[in-house]
Amino acid sequence: MPVLFAGLLKHWENKGPAEIVPKRLHTYRSCVWAAAQHGIPFRMPPRHPYNPLHALRLPVALGSPRAAVDAAFDFVFGEGRDVAAEWPEFCARLGVAAARGVFGVPTLAVRGENFWGSDTIAWCNAYVDDPGMFDSGEMKRAAEVDVGAARKEVA
Repeated sequence: MPVLFAGLLKHWENKGPAEIVPKRLHTYRSCVWAAAQHGIPFRMPPRHPYNPLHALRLPVALGSPRAAVDAAFDFVFGEGRDVAAEWPEFCARLGVAAARGVFGVPTLAVRGENFWGSDTIAWCNAYVDDPGMFDSGEMKRAAEVDVGAARKEVA
């Protein structure tokens, strides 16, 4: 489960290892050494410490599956990449957006359904109130309509 380390430090009124100059270098070197001992790919990101809130919230929003947490750690510490500078790549690594059927922005994703565009907020709210909205009637039929014609692919 992702944890906001800075929040723990603040709660306990403690400084983090990166805030104490000699401890910072020692900690980073210790991480490099420990990873090598266990055969784990490790590379420090270009800036550390950094604000991890977005990077932590994304795996949590996905339900914190092991694969998403592993992908996040691999991106930042296995490959030493910069989440802030490479946010779209980070999202893609965690399987966000296209893998979830998102085809445009903004998209609200609620209970596995996507609502595209700011004009769909009322519709999304109606879905929150009625989660069975797509399970019957014309809404269900709309999902079952066959494709009648399609463009020919050009090779």
